[in-house]
This record gives sequence, structure tokens and C-alpha cells, in this order.
Amino acid sequence: MKGLIFDFNGTLYRDSEKHEKAWQLFASKHLSRPISATEFQEYIHGRTNQEAIEFIFKKKFSVSEANEVAAEKERIYRQLCLDDQEGLHLIEGATELLDNASRQQRSMTIATAAGKENLDFYFSLFNLAKWFDYEKIIYDNGQIKSKPSPDYYLQASRILEKNPQDCIVFEDSLSGILAARNAGIGNVVAIATNHNNAAFAHEGVDLVVDDYLDANLRAYLALF
Repeated sequence: MKGLIFDFNGTLYRDSEKHEKAWQLFASKHLSRPISATEFQEYIHGRTNQEAIEFIFKKKFSVSEANEVAAEKERIYRQLCLDDQEGLHLIEGATELLDNASRQQRSMTIATAAGKENLDFYFSLFNLAKWFDYEKIIYDNGQIKSKPSPDYYLQASRILEKNPQDCIVFEDSLSGILAARNAGIGNVVAIATNHNNAAFAHEGVDLVVDDYLDANLRAYLALF
């Protein structure tokens, strides 16, 4: 049975808009211009905070320096999440999929570029311990190369004791899809964000869906 590996932001929780707004508020204080859509796509979404910070400020930071600077942006982001109580839930159908996967005793984990504070925030808000072992989550600890490097997904497959070819990755960013492919992941499902279905269709993914209620996704998972 194939192992399931989920990115989190934009993949299990629709928060891309909140991350972008938090980065823009952060940039309005520290930069003389906003961050463009292209810059978000190529240099921020799916990347670690250190890479994003270094891109924004155009200089190198140590891990501790980057974490200190990024903490400001993440505080803004978490408040935006809490302010949007209506949107404070997992993507449609995710709970049902995770419940089914648990009943089937599928091996699964999360591989996210989020830092520990945000990871703790998600575990508390969404009761993720119901489905995931916290100790098996791969997150940004300052030691893992950012996506599209394969490291996140290589570590995730290793911790599930699966060959990468025997895993299915769920992603919502181009850098994450490349990371999965670079890791030799056998199957990649893209969760569409902001109507970018067509863009994902050209990235060699196995399936593109809007959410986890998609009948095509259910049929696809049934194959494994």
C-alpha cells in the first residue's frame, strides 16, 4: 500500500492568500515595493523562510537571523488565520480522506516548509494528531534544503519506511512538485490554488484536483 505524504500550506489548508497578505504587510514595512505574483510563485511559495527572507533582502542570513526576522511575518500570518474563523478548516474532503486512510492503516505524514511554531499552531487548531504522528512530521528545522531540492520528500519517505517510488505526494506549489519529482516520488497529485489547474497540468503530475471531494481522486486512490 502506497504511503501518503502531504505538503500542508495550500494543500491541506487553504492559506496561500493569508501567507501572501502577511508577506505583503511585512514587505510594506521593510521594502519600498510590493512582492509580485511571479516572485511569490518562483521564490516564496513552497520555500523555507530563510530562502524567502534572503530573496526579499537580497543578502545571506544565518538560520537564527532568518528565524528572528521571519517570526514577525509569521505572527502576522497566524493572526490573519485566526481572524478568518469561517476559513479556519481543512480543505473540503480532507478530513474524510484522512479518516479513510487511517482506517486502512496507510502510512502517512506531512512534509512542510512551515517552521515549528506554525506546525504547533496547526496541530492545535486542526487536531492533526488524530491522523499524524508529530514525531514523523518533516518541517523547516533550519537543516533541510528548501524545495525544489528533494530532501523534504526523501526524508518523508524514509521516515515512512517506504521507497519514494511507493509514495503519493500531495502538493500545491510548483517548487513542491519539482521536489517530489526530484526525490523520485512515484505519484504526485496537485491541489489547485487560485485556479492554476492548467499550469499544473503541464508539470507532469498524475492528477490535478480542486479539493479532496473530487471523484477522480477517490478513483485514483482506489487503484493503490
